[in-house]
Amino acid sequence: MLVFLHPYKFTKFHFIRYELDFLEKKLNDKFEIHDLSKIVNPTWSKAFKSKKYEKVKSFNSIKEWEVYFKNLSKKNKKLITYNLLDINSFNSLIIQIKLKKYCKKIIRNDDPGIPNFEVEFKKSFNWNVFKIKIIKILKNPKSLLFFLKRKFLILFLKIVNFDKIIFLYHGKKINFFSYLKSKKKIFINIHTPDYSRLIYLKNKKPKLKKPIGIFLDGPGPYFQNDWDLFQNKINYDVQKWYKDLNEFLLKLEDLYSCKILIIPHPKAKGLKNPYYSKKLRVCHDLDAVHKHIPQSKFVISIAGSTAVALACACKIPSVLIYNNQLQTLNPRFLNEIIFLSKQFGSSLININKSYDNYLKPVNKKNCEKILYNYLTSKSISNKKNYQIFNKILKL
Repeated sequence: MLVFLHPYKFTKFHFIRYELDFLEKKLNDKFEIHDLSKIVNPTWSKAFKSKKYEKVKSFNSIKEWEVYFKNLSKKNKKLITYNLLDINSFNSLIIQIKLKKYCKKIIRNDDPGIPNFEVEFKKSFNWNVFKIKIIKILKNPKSLLFFLKRKFLILFLKIVNFDKIIFLYHGKKINFFSYLKSKKKIFINIHTPDYSRLIYLKNKKPKLKKPIGIFLDGPGPYFQNDWDLFQNKINYDVQKWYKDLNEFLLKLEDLYSCKILIIPHPKAKGLKNPYYSKKLRVCHDLDAVHKHIPQSKFVISIAGSTAVALACACKIPSVLIYNNQLQTLNPRFLNEIIFLSKQFGSSLININKSYDNYLKPVNKKNCEKILYNYLTSKSISNKKNYQIFNKILKL
């Protein structure tokens, strides 16, 4: 029996992301998803606007979940838990402690699958980044309280020693970390979810009437984003934000004789953003990035999306963009975009300034580096994640 513990509202996008559509066929009734968002992150669910997956089991309290999970463990002696919980709340910590009591075998994946800004910042101290963090704390003391609470939770979690954890990682384990301790550790190399899906759909490319360019949007500022969730709401001029964005994308259509395809952030899949120009096409397909990026002339992002790494994998030019509002109101996030542009070899453009040279030539050596450092490994190049996962379940 395999149980997924999920800390946020579990949507159809998550079902596809973890390739559960494949695992479901293999495991049949020996498979459950536990949505614990109401317990561990009750205020965050509103950020996930897309539809909830129908077959998920939701719980309203730790007690309710514990009673159910305890009975489940008694019926299934070989119970395996894919523990996706974050370490953001005391309730999450309590569930981790109870999980050790009822489950002997845990699967965990804490590898982000792209170059990590925080990891690099710790390796080489950057005064400007540190200064921005201090200013952020002074403007919003709640962010400091959240930081201190999380540090305490991580420290306390070290007393929990699980029996067996299977740690999943991508590429060369550059970004691998874990807050969980275990008596027995097993490390398994696996593709990032996006890359595994890309492999599966490589022969299912849609027919195009005209060349396309991809724009990967973030959830904000129209929809709620992560900055809002951390009580750090930024008052962007939403109308101007999208007016500038629409003008930039339409300019690219003319410049490169293509059709720009907007792929909304997963949190906003299936929802209408009234600020997008009606001249632009929006695609809400759950597999949009995997189907369309391999066919695109270029990929643009304003969110530092993990899907930008797929452009590297496909050796397609990528462009990371920002605007004057982001530069003034959210320099912390701009630093992350600048960092990723250097790592990916992407063009970096302020759309509020005149700029003609949008695309850099693709550096194939750098693309290979990104691919095998962060996304996958040559040793698993012919396998899909669900195939690897089937073997993991037998360990």
